[in-house]
Order: sequence, then C-alpha cells, then structure tokens
Amino acid sequence: MSNYLRMEKKQAVIGLLRLGWTYRRIQRQTGVRRETISRYDRELDSKAANVPPGSGEGEAGSEDQKRPKRPPGNPSRCGGYRELIEQKLQTGLTGKRIHQDLVFEHGFSVSYDSVKRFCRRLKKRSPEVFARIEVPPGSQMQVDFCQGAPTRYPGSDRFRRPHLFQAILSFSRHCYQEVVWRQDLPTFIRCFENAFRYFGGVSSVVVIDNLKSGITDACFYDPEVNRIFAALATHYGFTVVPIRPRTPRHNGKIERNHQYTESSAIRGRRFESLEDQNRHLEWWNSNIARLRIHGTTKQQVWERFVTLEQSALQSLPQDRFRFFQTGTRTVSSDGHIELAGAFYSVPDRYLGIRVRVDWDNQLIKIYHLDQQIALHTRTGPGRFQTTPEHLPEYKRPQQDQIEARLLAKALAIGPAALAWATEALQIRGLLGHRLLQGMISLTRRHPAHSVNQACQTALGHHAFRYRTLVALCKRQPSEQAPLFSSQHELIRPMTDYQELIQEGDPIE
Repeated sequence: MSNYLRMEKKQAVIGLLRLGWTYRRIQRQTGVRRETISRYDRELDSKAANVPPGSGEGEAGSEDQKRPKRPPGNPSRCGGYRELIEQKLQTGLTGKRIHQDLVFEHGFSVSYDSVKRFCRRLKKRSPEVFARIEVPPGSQMQVDFCQGAPTRYPGSDRFRRPHLFQAILSFSRHCYQEVVWRQDLPTFIRCFENAFRYFGGVSSVVVIDNLKSGITDACFYDPEVNRIFAALATHYGFTVVPIRPRTPRHNGKIERNHQYTESSAIRGRRFESLEDQNRHLEWWNSNIARLRIHGTTKQQVWERFVTLEQSALQSLPQDRFRFFQTGTRTVSSDGHIELAGAFYSVPDRYLGIRVRVDWDNQLIKIYHLDQQIALHTRTGPGRFQTTPEHLPEYKRPQQDQIEARLLAKALAIGPAALAWATEALQIRGLLGHRLLQGMISLTRRHPAHSVNQACQTALGHHAFRYRTLVALCKRQPSEQAPLFSSQHELIRPMTDYQELIQEGDPIE
C-alpha cells in the first residue's frame, strides 16, 4: 500500500511545483523524495489536461494552466562542457577522472555527482556499439560457473542448487557440463581436466571470469593468475585470458549457453544426487544440445566440432596434472623451514628470509624470487630433512671430523662398541654425537672391556640410550681375578718337589 504525505506537506510540494522549482531543489527544501514529487507533478499535469475548455472550472484552474512550464530534467551546469566530456567518454575515461580534469584544467566548481549524472545521461543517448568476435577452430574455450538444478544435499533432506561448471569451445559451441558442490581450487582444476578429456584436446586460449580459484587479483591490464592454476596452464599448454572485471558480455558465448542449459536441460527438474544430475546433463548434451542447429553458425554443433575443430585442438599430455599446495615460510635461525610439523633445510644464506614453498604428498620445493633453492622428499612430523650442502662451509668439515673422531674412539674400546656407535648415529641422527660422547666417557669409571661388553648387550636388545649403558656397566665386575702361571724361570718344576718327598728330606 502506498504512503501519502500529510496535507500541509503535499500543498507545499504542489506550490513549489507551480513556482517552477526543480525536483532536486524541492527535495532539499522539504525532504520529500524526488520520486514522490514526480508523482504529484504528473497528477497536476493530468488534472490540467482533463479540464473542459471554456468552463468556469477551467477559468478557475487558469492559475494551474498558467504555471510556468518546467524544462524536462534538471538543467546541468556541465552542458557547457558537453563536447569535451563526450570526447573523454569516448576515450574510456571514468566520471571521476573527467571531474578531476575539469576541476584542475578548466576551473570547474560543480560536484562530482553532477558530472556523474551528466555522463550517465550522455551514455544513455549514445549506446555503445559491440563487435562480434569469431575465432578459428581450436583457438578458444570459455569457462564459467552458474547454478544447477535443485539437488538433495548429502546427509540432509534439503534441496540445494549446486554449482554448474560449463566449458564451451567458441568455434563449434560444443560444451561440457558438470555440477559440483564447491568452487574451490581442487574442484576447479578437476573440472578443467575433465573438460579437456571430454573434448579430447586442449584449446590454445582459455577465457575465464575473475573467480578467486583462477585469478587472485582481478585487473584488466595486469591480472594476477593463481599460481597453481598457472601451473595447470603450463602443464596443458594453454594461455589464461581473464575478462574485464564486471563485464560478463566479454564471455558472451558461455553466458548465452548458461541460459540455454537452464531453460532446456534443468528448469523444473530436481535430482537426488550430483551423480543423477551429471548423468542427465550427459544424456541431454549427447541427444539434444550437440545435435541442434546453432542459431549463429547455422550448423549442427557436433558436426562442426568433429569435422573442423577436433583436429585443431592441442593433444593432451600423457599424465594428469599433479596438484600441489603453496604457501610462504620464514627460514629459522637453524636453517630450516617448518611444514606440517616437519623441518626442511635451506641454504644458510637465506636465514630469516621469507620463502615460497610448494608441496604435495611426495615432494617439497622451496623457492626464493621464483628460483628453486631446495628440494626435499616429504617426511613425517618431528623429523628433519637436512642437506649437507646447505650448511656453511666452516660447519661441514667440522661435523665430519667430529663423527670420525668419535667412531675411532669407539673402535679403541672394542668392536662391539664400534658396532653400537655406528647404529646409534643412524638412528639418533645429530643427537647421536652426544650419545657417543657419553659412551666414551664411561671408560673413565669402568674398564674398556666392561664398556665393550655393555655395548654388545645393548646392541643385542636394540637399546641406544645412555642410561642403559650405565646400568649394564655397573653389572660388570670392575676387576678380574689374577691368573697365575705354572711355568716360569724362577719357579722350580713340581717334579723336583716330588723327588724330595720320596727321599724323606724335609721340605724347608
């Protein structure tokens, strides 16, 4: 139900209209919106037109008929600069830039809103001319998302409209459709690969809208393409060309195909799952969409694709794209970066510098200024991947010398100690150096043979802890019983004593 002004305000508006005031001026004076003022103005004009000529009522209403005719629209102070503004509009300048030039170059004192309204009025009077762009076979594919038919959401009784991915070859208008629940980057890339496999080849150019999965910074002059999507383009050999932001007509073929798919394939339908809707879209495309005579090309879509475009597409690579993740990390003071709880070494000259990391389930690639500086295999949380070449020059030989010196001392203790020390270094890594130092220090309190025997026992039980060696050494006897020899130059043979006993001589 419409709202009406109170009588006194209505009379004030009508009175100001009769004085020839503009809508904007009346709005500033009374606070009434211009749409309402315009309605009362039309009512005044219609009442004046319905008065019978020559009647007394007409004479009484002569005051209304004599009301000065207000010129249509608001007279703009920009009118004196009309030609200049039209020239600037034709060169593609915005209203803000035009107002800026008028102020600083011509001393213009009118607000930006006045220039904006005047530019909008000029654009309406001079419609823009659009040029149709046709491309050779296999040269372009346009891609975009729209809404699919209502589909039951997994684990729920509610129906939702999924995202409908569509890719159309601009020459033949052959199209691929797939409905998905998400528009994230992995889904976006998977849909791209499915479209290439469906077409049996790759176009040289892919035109996309500025969705975040493909374009991280939308700019017509210098767009920032998502790194992973750019890697996909390199893998398949196509060039990414985003359209001008907020200009869907530059992606006109896919926009028109959205309308055709919605009206012909999915309007009025519901599906129990994404698989059901995808099967329906595949059937509709095979039996209806690609068999139609296209309104622009005047040829059957499938015949035009098979005879002219399919052979012009680039061949598919042998392997599918290897999806990876990317991020940034800061190199810590020990020369490593942390990723998912694991640590990977970086050359020491990058300490404290922020680097880019690309990773998947197998490899870790580290970059600085788009140059790869390290490559590692993926390891588990809490583990270190250290490349010796990443250590400083003065650190590398010292580490090798320390390890060799410790193993030489272990060999001096015994073969079991050497075997235990070698395996301890492999299992404990850098901390194994301290463990070997502790094992060697036990020789200060225990004999070497006791330490060697303890290492042999610990190695048999696969125990590589310092406390275990200490306990085993304490169980070993600290001194061995002396062994006496029965033969020596100072010792008389026992036969001599036997002869003395037989003769009866006393033994002194």
